[in-house]
Amino acid sequence: MTSSTTQKTLCVTCGKISGCFTCRECQKDFCKLHVAEHQQELSKQLDDLTLDHDQFRHSLIEHTQQQSQHHSYIKQIDEWEQESINKIHYVATDA
Repeated sequence: MTSSTTQKTLCVTCGKISGCFTCRECQKDFCKLHVAEHQQELSKQLDDLTLDHDQFRHSLIEHTQQQSQHHSYIKQIDEWEQESINKIHYVATDA
């Protein structure tokens, strides 16, 4: 003889038994009313994460552009330095 036990799940928010749904993300059980609230909470967290991602991406792009500009300045300084050295050598050999 087989015995089957049915485990009654309770909503983690209100403790009600009927109509519980298990969230695949957090593995918690919610009633019909609170599953909608939980979904909204997860949606807000995703929106916040997306905003953080966008801000980080923007910051990274700005930093990359600044680094590119910095590299350009270093290149100009190196060229100026080489031209100055060449002029000094030229003047020194003519003296």
